[in-house]
Amino acid sequence: MSFPILTVLLGCAIVLAQALPAPNPKEVLDSKGDKAPTLDTIKDQKADEKFSIANWVSPPEVVKNFPYYLSGYDHEDRPIVVIDIGKWDARSWHKKGKEDWANLEHHAEKMLDILRSGILAKNFTDENNVTKPVTDEMGLIVDFDGFNVAQMTSPHVLAFMTKYLGQLETIQEKLAYAYFVNVNAVASVVVRLLRPVMGKAMERVEIYGTKPSQWMPILRRNLPGDQIPKKYGGEQGHNSLVNYG
Repeated sequence: MSFPILTVLLGCAIVLAQALPAPNPKEVLDSKGDKAPTLDTIKDQKADEKFSIANWVSPPEVVKNFPYYLSGYDHEDRPIVVIDIGKWDARSWHKKGKEDWANLEHHAEKMLDILRSGILAKNFTDENNVTKPVTDEMGLIVDFDGFNVAQMTSPHVLAFMTKYLGQLETIQEKLAYAYFVNVNAVASVVVRLLRPVMGKAMERVEIYGTKPSQWMPILRRNLPGDQIPKKYGGEQGHNSLVNYG
């Protein structure tokens, strides 16, 4: 499929994603003529009040199918987080139903919460016996290997990817660098759509194609070999420190 045709298809998917109607219940007016909350709305509000993403735990099946992990620490002791986004088959997952889709969205929200919170940082104790993070910064490897047209022509998937990858903008102050690797023709269109959403965070992103010979030497030069997987230029037998998915 040619690049222009692919761009048109994805553009149509964007329009459809933006046009997706929200599942609003039938409106009811109160005595003042204002919209009165329905029973479903009240239930949703109470559920939202009780819900805490910080305490939420991803179901095992979500963890298995939508991987991201703390790979290690770089030369300046900054966490290196890998998001294996190419393996996130959100299109198939959407077909599973509303509850499973909600779990996937919470999983993505949880990932962003972990990145923002600073819990991945190494700590040290200062002269006053106060524990502090070594640094607030972090690095990312976002791997698009496996991204395909089927994923990106789904309005639901495109809306999901744009929403949650776009929110990497919220960690721009913490983001020291990011490597987008294995960016194929489909993924490159998505990255272009993310540029205005991610704002200044994109200034810290280096984008590489599907030839490891082009980007692996760069990762090998900039990151410790014992802190990243072999497929990114690391050492054989590397194990991630924490797997969140």
